[in-house]
Amino acid sequence: MRFKPIAEAQGVTLSHPYEGYASFTSSPYTAHLHWSAVDLSTATKFGEEALSPVEGVVERVLRVDVGPGPYERED
Repeated sequence: MRFKPIAEAQGVTLSHPYEGYASFTSSPYTAHLHWSAVDLSTATKFGEEALSPVEGVVERVLRVDVGPGPYERED
């Protein structure tokens, strides 16, 4: 599978398969509206393998409060 770089921030490059889907602004969440988030998908069905867009190891997972609004929830 071939990957292409799609975004970079603070020295971290996100790469994604040419065959995958990437969306910066099609989500109504605040982070997407401010161009600070991206949805990446390599699978076409829920539960299929999800490839990491960066090299390395996940050191921690953070819960983020998305604030009030029609899509209010913890993400």
